[in-house]
Amino acid sequence: MARLMVLGFLNKRPMSGYEIQQHLQQGRTEEWTNVLPGSLYHALKQLEKEGLVKVREVIRTGHRSKAVYEITEKGREAYTAMLREALQTPDLPYPRNFYSALAFLADLPKEEIRQALSEHIEEIKKKMENLKIGRKAKTEAGVNAEYIHAIFANAEKHIRLHLEFLHELQQLLEKAKLEDIEIPKMEEP
Repeated sequence: MARLMVLGFLNKRPMSGYEIQQHLQQGRTEEWTNVLPGSLYHALKQLEKEGLVKVREVIRTGHRSKAVYEITEKGREAYTAMLREALQTPDLPYPRNFYSALAFLADLPKEEIRQALSEHIEEIKKKMENLKIGRKAKTEAGVNAEYIHAIFANAEKHIRLHLEFLHELQQLLEKAKLEDIEIPKMEEP
């Protein structure tokens, strides 16, 4: 998750780790991404080692210095792959990867978004089918504890609600122009 967020922000413009952290905090993003400052800086270092980001410049102010990172071409390719994967891969019960990808939705062509959402829906339907098979198997095995059935019922509700959201999202995207789903430009410090 931290890797996708870092690459997503750096895909917009070069930034320091502190700036990325500030953007995450302003949007209270850590609540749904679980990206904390420590994991953010760790991700930056790892991405740098892998050649996905590089230090563009080091700004010195007094005794302090701040590295400004930029995404590399290899990083853009990795970012696009992560974005696609996050859009295609179900992440229940709280789809953090999917929501992160939605924040950068305008970075993919609309047709690719449609395809990714369709694949996501198909995967969710498979999860529902597997859940029903599992519930039936428990019943046939004589497991009749009410809480077990409540767990299955709750999981089914989560899946149904997520499917409703995906269908609503598809409808909204059909009506929207790509620029309507672009996140606002971030001010340079």
